[in-house]
Amino acid sequence: MIITRDDMTAHIRAGRATPWTEPLGPNHEVPAAVRMDNDWYVIYQGHNAYQPAPPALADILDTAHTALALAGNAARAAGAAQ
Repeated sequence: MIITRDDMTAHIRAGRATPWTEPLGPNHEVPAAVRMDNDWYVIYQGHNAYQPAPPALADILDTAHTALALAGNAARAAGAAQ
């Protein structure tokens, strides 16, 4: 499934999708990634639409997403304990 930038922006604005915070790869080969319905969609350099991330990249993004969520939860818990 290919999703245009405009359509994905609409999903993000509506709260149905969450963008990743940084470009991926040493040369920013993946300038944009978005999580929607527990699936990752990416734009590769030179392309103008989102496409499903390959399984290996999706696994890396899932792991990083989980780690950031856990870190955020720990930070909130530490702030609440103060």
